[in-house]
Amino acid sequence: MWSNATHDLATPLPGARRMARSFPEASLFTMDVVGHWLYRRGGTEEAMRVVDTYLTRPQG
Repeated sequence: MWSNATHDLATPLPGARRMARSFPEASLFTMDVVGHWLYRRGGTEEAMRVVDTYLTRPQG
């Protein structure tokens, strides 16, 4: 799983989309926000929930 803000100058969304396409099993979670931090530091509850779910329910 990849996560990315739609307006992230450090890791622009087109690059995140290319990276996600490089991994056939990947999914890309995007949020329409400005900035680099989606998780914890300035993150939203929605972003943290998506990441937490991914990390606590690994797919084999």
